Amino acid sequence: MIDLEELERLAAQATPRPWEVKHLRTNHEFVFAQAPDCDMVFHAREEDVQYITAACNAVPELIAELKEARAEGGELKRHSEWLERKLQLRIDNNAALIKRVRELERQRDYLAKLLGDLCTTQKDGECPLFYACPASGFGWSCGNAIKEDWIYAAEKAAEEAGDA
Repeated sequence: MIDLEELERLAAQATPRPWEVKHLRTNHEFVFAQAPDCDMVFHAREEDVQYITAACNAVPELIAELKEARAEGGELKRHSEWLERKLQLRIDNNAALIKRVRELERQRDYLAKLLGDLCTTQKDGECPLFYACPASGFGWSCGNAIKEDWIYAAEKAAEEAGDA
């Protein structure tokens, strides 16, 4: 990662901006750069000096933009972590609800099987659940109610209770 403080320190100690490229052509290809308090002569290709000059002029703005981007990135990271925690809580809550629903469905199926077994062992009129029996609602004899009938009756009762 770029050390912005060190880069700022170096920029502050360097020749003040703005730098400009002036051309000084000799047999040795010298390029002259001018700054407010200093004239510089480089023994380099003109393209290199133009690049160095442009980079030196841009460094303070680049540092400011990079600091701002890092600050925004940190804020976005904190927000992302917060959202991730919230999402994980919802996932955990949903998993707990799904587990509870499956447990209740197992209990419902177990009770429906017990009720279905009870119905098939009773004679008409002797079953203590005759008036609650789903088979009696269809005019069937009590011994015809099976597990699925009790599940259907339980689901219908739950729907009606939810509408109330």
